[in-house]
Amino acid sequence: MSTKQTGKRRSLLETGKRISVDRQTMEYAEVLAHAVDTFGSRTNANAWLNRPNRVFHNQSPLQILTQDPAAVEEELVRIDHGMFI
Repeated sequence: MSTKQTGKRRSLLETGKRISVDRQTMEYAEVLAHAVDTFGSRTNANAWLNRPNRVFHNQSPLQILTQDPAAVEEELVRIDHGMFI
């Protein structure tokens, strides 16, 4: 690994950016896993994630996931409990 790469990684760690990226990636993964559990397969989860949804003002859950993973998670919990809006 070059000195330039090492310095870049160190600066990311020092600023906390690497930690927030990892946390964001984990949030995405958890929401995506929840969608698979809710819909029973990756195919069904992907269909739901890519379909525009009224709850998200006709944006897809996947579009919202990048902005607000908690909102997508909340919608999955409502679906799990049979509370459709």
